[in-house]
Amino acid sequence: MSKQSTLVSRFLCVSAALALLACGSDDRVTSPTAAGQPATAKAMYTLVDLGGPGGASMAAAINPAGMIAGQNQGPPSFQSHAALWVNGVPNDLGTLGGPSSQGNALNTLGQVVGVSALGPARGDTPFSGRTG
Repeated sequence: MSKQSTLVSRFLCVSAALALLACGSDDRVTSPTAAGQPATAKAMYTLVDLGGPGGASMAAAINPAGMIAGQNQGPPSFQSHAALWVNGVPNDLGTLGGPSSQGNALNTLGQVVGVSALGPARGDTPFSGRTG
């Protein structure tokens, strides 16, 4: 398996785990009725286009302030770079010198943690960073 395939596989696993933690296993909302029995309603969601630099983009995590961590692919190389969306604007967090990176999670301050690929001989390295 190539380094890029491994990086994508890790990202998908982490994304799936974060999605399960964020959404829970049941998407139903309950509230008591006058008779004391819970009423069940299907939760409603709205998708928002985050935009990006012209290639593929993926969101992995969101904090209470609405900042989003993930990755963007764009010109000129179309390599994946960790990204932080603030007020709907994507910010490229770059790499640690290798070809690609991805943001996997963030805290309330907008600090992103993720993985940066350093090339075939050096493997993947965890990072933490933010814009500014």
